[in-house]
Amino acid sequence: MPFRILVVTGESESRTAIERVLARTNHLVTYLSRFEDAKQRIEFAPPDLLITAVKLGAYNGLHLVLRAHSDRPHMAAIVLHPDADPVLAAEAKSAGAAFSISPFEDASFFALIERLIGETRHTASTVVPRRWPRKPVAVRARVGDNDATVVDISYGGLRVELDGIDEPLARLASVNIPRVGNLSVHAVWERGGGVTGRWWCGAEIDERDADACNVWRQFVDSVH
Repeated sequence: MPFRILVVTGESESRTAIERVLARTNHLVTYLSRFEDAKQRIEFAPPDLLITAVKLGAYNGLHLVLRAHSDRPHMAAIVLHPDADPVLAAEAKSAGAAFSISPFEDASFFALIERLIGETRHTASTVVPRRWPRKPVAVRARVGDNDATVVDISYGGLRVELDGIDEPLARLASVNIPRVGNLSVHAVWERGGGVTGRWWCGAEIDERDADACNVWRQFVDSVH
C-alpha cells in the first residue's frame, strides 16, 4: 500500500535529490516550498511521512514538525539541514523527527525513508482506534503553576498546550479548568521543547472517579 509523503523545501537542489530517491518507490509524493501551504496540507490531507528543510523562508522546519505532531504524534518526519549540527539534531529528535544532512547519499536516505515507513506501519497496526470523537477548543487552564490552553477535548481525554516550561509533561497528573475544577489525568504522549519552548501533551481522563467523569462529560457536551 503506497504511503503519502509530503516534501517541504524551497531549495531546488535538495528537491531534485529527494525526487531522485523517491522515484524508486511507489509512494504518493507532494512537493511544497512554503510553510503556510505545508501547514494547511497537513491539516486537511495529513501525510504519513513529512520531509522538511530547516529553513523555510521566515519559518523553521522544526516548527512544522511540532505543529504536525501536536495533532498526529505518530507521523514520521525527517528534518534536512546542510550541515552536521549536533544541537539541531538533538532538537529534531526531541520533536520526534529524524535528522539528515542534505545533500545526502541516496542509498542511506532511501534506507532511512524505508525504516520510518516500516515503523509507521507497525505503529498503525498496534494503535487502538480512538473511542470518542474530539472537539477543537481554546480553553484557558492551569497545569501546576503554569498557564495552559486546552486545544481539544473528548469524553476520554484532552490535549494541552503550554509555553515556557522547563520539563517534559510525562508525569502530568492534573489539569485545572475553571468550569470543571481540578481534573485528574495521565499523560499518553508529549511533544515539544527545543527551539520553540512549547509543549503539547495528550492526556486521558482518570476514569476511576465516576463523579469527576460525569462532570467532565457534561462539560464536553456543553462545548459547541
